[in-house]
Formats: sequence, structure tokens, C-alpha cells
Amino acid sequence: MADRTEKLNRRTTGLGSMLSGLRAQVVGTRRFGATLRAAPRMVLLAAIIWALTGPIDRVPLAAGAAGPGGAATLPGAAVQAAPFFQETGYAVAEGPIASYFVARGGVRTFGPPVSNQFPLLGSNIQIFRDHMLKMEPNGSVSTVNLFAMNAIPFRNIGGRIVPEIDQALLATAPPAGAPNYAAQVQAFIQTNAPDTWEGLPVGFYQAFLKTVSYEDAFPNGGERALLPGFAHEVWGVPLSRPVRDAQNPDFVLQRWERGVMVWSRQSGAVTAVPLGETFKAVLTGQGLGPERTAAAAGSPFLLQLNPASPNGIARPADLPNTLLANAFTQGNAAVNAAQLAESTPLPTLAPPVATPVQPPPPANPPPAAAPPAAAAAAPPPATPTTVGSDPCYGDELITYSPDLPRSGNEMLVAVTSSRPHPYGRLAGTEKTTFVRERPGQKGYVWEWTVQLTFAGNQEYIFYVDSTIPCKKIEVQVRQSLATRTPTPTKTATPFGQNNGNTNSNNNSNNNDNVATAPRINPASFIVAGVNQYDCNAFQSQFNAQAVLRQDPSDPNRLDAEDGTEDGIACTNTSYGSYPDDDDYNIVNRVYSTATPLAPTATATLRPFTATDYLMPDPNRPGKYADAYSCDYFSSQAQAQAILRADPNDPNRLDTHRPSAPGSAVYVPTPDGIACNTRPEAPGWWAAPGGYRPPLPQDFGPVPTPVGGRKP
Repeated sequence: MADRTEKLNRRTTGLGSMLSGLRAQVVGTRRFGATLRAAPRMVLLAAIIWALTGPIDRVPLAAGAAGPGGAATLPGAAVQAAPFFQETGYAVAEGPIASYFVARGGVRTFGPPVSNQFPLLGSNIQIFRDHMLKMEPNGSVSTVNLFAMNAIPFRNIGGRIVPEIDQALLATAPPAGAPNYAAQVQAFIQTNAPDTWEGLPVGFYQAFLKTVSYEDAFPNGGERALLPGFAHEVWGVPLSRPVRDAQNPDFVLQRWERGVMVWSRQSGAVTAVPLGETFKAVLTGQGLGPERTAAAAGSPFLLQLNPASPNGIARPADLPNTLLANAFTQGNAAVNAAQLAESTPLPTLAPPVATPVQPPPPANPPPAAAPPAAAAAAPPPATPTTVGSDPCYGDELITYSPDLPRSGNEMLVAVTSSRPHPYGRLAGTEKTTFVRERPGQKGYVWEWTVQLTFAGNQEYIFYVDSTIPCKKIEVQVRQSLATRTPTPTKTATPFGQNNGNTNSNNNSNNNDNVATAPRINPASFIVAGVNQYDCNAFQSQFNAQAVLRQDPSDPNRLDAEDGTEDGIACTNTSYGSYPDDDDYNIVNRVYSTATPLAPTATATLRPFTATDYLMPDPNRPGKYADAYSCDYFSSQAQAQAILRADPNDPNRLDTHRPSAPGSAVYVPTPDGIACNTRPEAPGWWAAPGGYRPPLPQDFGPVPTPVGGRKP
């Protein structure tokens, strides 16, 4: 047992150094010793120990991976042949990558390949659906921390929101070089990757243990005690605790050093977030979408594939020692090897630079120096107004709702930016409560609520890097309205019928005992298809009801203010000066009526291509995956446009309809309108006042395909 523990300690020392570098946010590379003394041990353990003598971000060489003298083999077996995957059109690269792929779980662990092997920043790499593998010149193979190298500079991936790094959790990880480090790091993983969380059977630790099976690693026999260490090679350690997905609480995510696990309540299974496929989208632009393209605007990898450019690279100065010309040309392993050999020769490669193991850097690092022509081709990065791990970029914007907040009300404050702010916070006159982070038209949106307790001028500041002031707003809070005295429920009578008293239902309101608000022109409060005025915009319920009657399709959502669409507007809003100026005559609502998209100064639909949001399903050739949820989109009209682009609705944006007009009960039957019910867009229903999708809206139904949907 002592000998086994010693071997595990030696095997994991390099991985412990990775964790130490992550905690210290080391930038750059470090190396252990560069050579391995001859050892009379088993070929497997010798290969593992030898691999740890390379760069810090490298993990032990798999049995069967190539060494300096050529291709090493699994004990007693030949080198594995490179599998070809018909569903993606790519083969696993011959040699060390193929051997490592097979010995560490194959497609179950990494997903199928989505690229060929190609040189990237001096190292040969291959992208798989869930990970990227890198091979050093000495033949060692490792998974790559794509976040740390700024290859994925956003957190909205595969329809899920990747958790932030938990610095407090990271600080409790065992330090590299600690006595019995191998046992300590496994205990850390077991403690912080739970199988049960908040009563849910998330199974993260079991998924970790099952990453590499005994049959994968040792087809001819070996030491079973090494398997957890092999799983550690692939995943690293947890960097966050389990977190519910910000867009769908039926998913729970946990972030690791080199991957992200996600548990689904519906399937009960743990899968990997497709980081490799997302990195491919960053390089090629295929399936990236406008929001994530904007969020990645400082990454040196963004939209680099250009077949018309030398070596297939749009901005060579940003990616030295890289060749993309045949990186994504489909074919079997032999064809791909020939393509790589016939490609335009690269300049002499500089010594490979190891990927720094550290938390994700700022999303907009300064680009490498480039000739004027190359620099002109690159997207100009934003100039931070502060420096550090979380700078203020100058494009931050603070908004709040309602427009005229009052004491006693809840105020929603939103901060938007095109760049991520991992350490942003909002503080001010009264206590702020963080609600969520979500994607938005500018890239990122962070929301807080404030329970307003007094009137007067209030000030709120958005801080970056926890303590650096970035943006400030001042809010004038009004006095609270008088609490309305409940009145008996009125019996509705048809509009225009005189009920026999002096206050006829033609809304003349001639009762001298009732204070009436100044009358409005209801038509002036209607902008077709645009939710522009809430209940606080009116001086009385009577005026709000007049606007609802003017347009029964209710673009302002006045009827949903109380959570029930019953044909009566603003029943929960207090109107202090005119508490009895009301009209409870029910308006017959109009639903599912197509409304034109009207551009306004406050909400416009940015150009986008709907087909960008139809993501091919790697497991179903010719089909699209369920990759985007309603809360991802910048507006309801965008979601509707995607439904129009493919009425089969692979993203499941249209799954329910109200059981009856105005009902808050929904049945699982599509109505041709995307993201208009609570089950479809829970985030848009969480806003104060009920359903508040980002503008503009498009409620023109999309016909169901003949024969039904076939997503």
C-alpha cells in the first residue's frame, strides 16, 4: 500500500503544481525537469511519470502515447488505430492522440472529433466536441483549459451558463507538493463534487469516477487504483460548487479546470458542456451567433478561419505558428495526414508555450503586435479605463424599472456590457440583492433588485474588480402612494349600457363623490407590438383600462400586472390621488394576433441570421440540437424568427399554449408563438409585473409543418 501511495504521489505532483498555479493566477509557463531517468518499472507507469516532466499544463502521457523514441504501446498490445466518425466527418488523429483518446474513454469522455489535427500556437492539437487535446513535441498528450487561454471568452455555451470560478473553494484545495498529495486531492474532489445536492441526485462524483474505465486504461490488466488519477488528468479539480443553470433550473452545472459537467433533471444523466465544439465556433464563426461574437470581440481566436488567406488564417499576427488551411476539411485519417503534410510550410516553430493554468483572463487582452495591414484586419479591442482582472471598459450602462420608482416598491436595476465582469457588483443608498446574469443585446446583463424604503435622491454605483467604481446613476424615488381601501367587487355590465344611476357605463363618470383623473387619449399610449407603458404611467385604473380597451391585444401587458389576464387592467396598482376612478368592465381580449415590428428609440432588433441558431446535432446526422432557450435571445421577435426559420422547432421554443384565452394554466401544445408562456420563458415571467420579454415582439403564429413537427 505504501508503494502504491508513493506512485500516486509522484504521478500527481505535476497536477498539484497546476492547481497551485491556478490559485496564484500565474501568467506564463513553468517547467519541471526535462528528462526522465531510465526506470525498470512497468511501461505504463514509466510513461505516466515521464510525461509529468514536461510543461506545467501537461498531464501524464497515456499508455500507448508516443514518446521521444517513437510510439509507445499499451502493454502487450499494438497502437490503437484512429477511429473515424461518420456523424462529424472527422477521424481521430493517428499516433499519440489516438492512443490517448482510446485509453482515456474515447467518445464517452471527449465526444467525437470536430476537427483534424493541426498546429496551433506551436503545438499539434485536435478539437473534440467536449474537450481539446494537445500533443507536445515529445509526444505527451493532455486536455487543454480552453477558458484559461481565452479560447472561449464567454459563459453562454450550448444553451447553458457556465458558473464562475469560486475563489473561496479554490483556496481550500491542497497545495502542490503537500505530503500524500494524491490522496488529498482525491479527497478534495470527493468532498466538492457531490452526488446529492439540494436533494437532487446530481451524481457529479460518480461521473468523475466513471470518466476512465478499467477496460479503457488497462485492456491487458493493470492497477485499478490509478483510475481516479486518470480522471483527474481529464477534468482537473472542481472550480465551482454545483449551481442551477441561470436559464433553466432543471439543469445543474459544475465547473472544473478543463471542462464543465451538467446534470439534467429530465434525463437524470451527467454530460459535458461542449467546450471543444464552442471553440471551433469561435474560430470559424459557424453557429456562434451575434451575441457571442460580440462577447468574443477581443479574443485572438475569433473568426480566424479564412481559406483565402495564407495558411487559412485571417490575422496571422494574432496566431503565430498556426495552420488552419485544412483544420476543418473532412476526411478519414489517411486523407487528413496527407493534407497536413501538403500544407503550406509554417515558419520555424518557436519552443511550444504551455497553456497557463489560471482563472480566465480578461475577455479583451491586448492583441499581439502586428504589421499595420494585419492590425487593420483585426477587430479593434475596447480600451479599458482600469486595469486588472476585471477592468471597466467604458461601455457599461445602468438602467432601472419602473421609470418612476416609489417608496415601498421594488426596483429592478440592470447593468449591461459587451464584456464579462466576473467580479462586478452593485452598491448604493439601499441594499441591493443580486438576481441573475443573463445574455442581452449588448452581450451581458446583470440584474439586482432594491426594496425602496424612503423617498428622495438615491445613488447606485457599479463596481468592477469588486472595489473599482465604474458607472454611477442617480434615481429620484417618489413618495409611496396611499394604500387603497378595498371596495366591494363590482358586477360587470356591457360597455355603454346605462345601469340606472348617474354614473353610466359609457365612462362619463358624473358622480360628484368620485375624484376623477384627467382623461387621456388612449390611442397615444399604443405602439403596435411594443410594450412601452406600465401601470404606473397612468393616474387611475380607469385610464389604464381605457388603453386596454383601445387595443385588446394589450401590447403594454397591463392586463398581466396581477398575474392573471382577465380583461381588467392594473388591478394591483395603487392610485393614491384617484383611488376610486376605475372601470372594471371586462375587455374581451384578442390573442395570437400578428403585430408588426415597430422600431423604437429604446428597443431595436439588432441584425442577426436566424439560421445561426440552428446547431447541428452531432449525434443525429441531418438534425438540429436543442441548443438555445428563450432567455438566451435579445427579444421575443428573435426567438419567433428562429421558429420561422425551422418550424420543426429543434430548440423547443414553442412547447405550450394557454389552456384558455387569458388563462395562467398552460397545456403542452404548441401555438406557433415562441417564448410566450411561463414554461417556455421562465426568466421573462420573473420580471415585476409579469411577462416582460425583451422588445420587439412578434406574435404572428408560425404554422405547424404538415404531419407534425420532427425536431
